[in-house]
Amino acid sequence: MKKIVRTIICKICHPFAKIGKGSYAAPSSTIGHSSVVGQNSYLAKGTIISNTIVGNYCSIGPYALIGLGEHDLSSYSTSLSSGAHNASLLVDKTVLGSDVWIGAGAVVRAGIKVGHGAVIGANSVVTKDVKPYSVIVGSPGKVIKFRFDQRQIDLLLQSQWWNYKPKLVPKIFKELEKDLL
Repeated sequence: MKKIVRTIICKICHPFAKIGKGSYAAPSSTIGHSSVVGQNSYLAKGTIISNTIVGNYCSIGPYALIGLGEHDLSSYSTSLSSGAHNASLLVDKTVLGSDVWIGAGAVVRAGIKVGHGAVIGANSVVTKDVKPYSVIVGSPGKVIKFRFDQRQIDLLLQSQWWNYKPKLVPKIFKELEKDLL
């Protein structure tokens, strides 16, 4: 069964894209050129990622657009067919840390770095880098709060729990809870 699911996923991926173990991409999602999806992550229907690194344990809601190319606004024409520039889109690598949740319809512009544990609200447009464990909403996206206090964030970042196998994660969380009390 795992082999069948992996085969289906790979048919919707760019040949140079990589998908980690335990990750799922809905059949209508697109994983573009030079993209890497970490382990145990999820891409919902209609999601498009391009030139993006997605960390482990990420959840990306339906119709999110992440890391897509942008037209050169300093050129005389924005059309790639005009010959006004080198027929390329401005594309910097977009990076989503681990344990990131991107809501439905959110847009994360090319070149943005989203920190571990961050949450991007539905239909938000992220135009600046996002700090770990922050919650971003709106257009343009703004920080409305942090998921945890700084001590908890430091402990979570130090633990790097997202680099462990799923069966070990509950044990790590129990140890973290002891440190937080």
